Amino acid sequence: MSASPVLFVLLKVFDKLEYAEVFRAGKLYMQTPHHFREYRDASGQLRGDPFEGLAGVIPASAIGEIRVGSHTVKGSQLVEPLRVYPTHLQHANIFCTYAISTAGLGPALTPHNARDTKRAFSLQQQCLGLGNHVVVIKPEPFIQRMIDASRRQDLPLHLRLVEYYDEKKLDAFFREDDVLFRKRECFSFLREYRAVIYRDTAKPQVLEFDIGDLSDITSITTPNDFNDSISFKLEDGRTLDQFIKDTTVQREPA
Repeated sequence: MSASPVLFVLLKVFDKLEYAEVFRAGKLYMQTPHHFREYRDASGQLRGDPFEGLAGVIPASAIGEIRVGSHTVKGSQLVEPLRVYPTHLQHANIFCTYAISTAGLGPALTPHNARDTKRAFSLQQQCLGLGNHVVVIKPEPFIQRMIDASRRQDLPLHLRLVEYYDEKKLDAFFREDDVLFRKRECFSFLREYRAVIYRDTAKPQVLEFDIGDLSDITSITTPNDFNDSISFKLEDGRTLDQFIKDTTVQREPA
């Protein structure tokens, strides 16, 4: 059995400084799956995932017909598989952070994974459209405060890294507990660590989850300053950049 990924730091990106300060005061605004399906950032770089909250798909070839009132659609008329979204999970609330972790990395640094390692320890370019204010979070106390607050408020909290899948190979249904911790591979740059609270509300709605002051375990910076602050030094004294340079094969001119 492989070891669980190590969480080094969590990041939360905001487009307004005041929102970052509200978060540091311990107010977590947890959105519904619908929000993540419809999301658009201000720059247009990030768009929602219509597969958010997807339990699985039923191939068109497996469908005889679908009836809605007096209207009938044959399976042969469908051009895409039928997506299945469990209704009760649409009432859940989700809080996302960006995880700097060892998830997806090999057990040892090699010339083949050095560049992936460098990317894994930085905030990806695709995320910059989320905003210019980055809250840097110490993972262990943050997670513990969420757990403690959920117990005080009797809220069923689940915490986990998101796993990413190839939608072209999706041929089965996810376990119910996994549905909100699965996203398509094209969103893997988000490197999400999620907090999910399952609720039975009359209709889906945002949840303000108060976990207490976080100013002692967080700080605010910018995406560029955070990336510039990351440095690696190997046991032999080389930096990661030097290791990449030394192990990159230089092609001879033709």
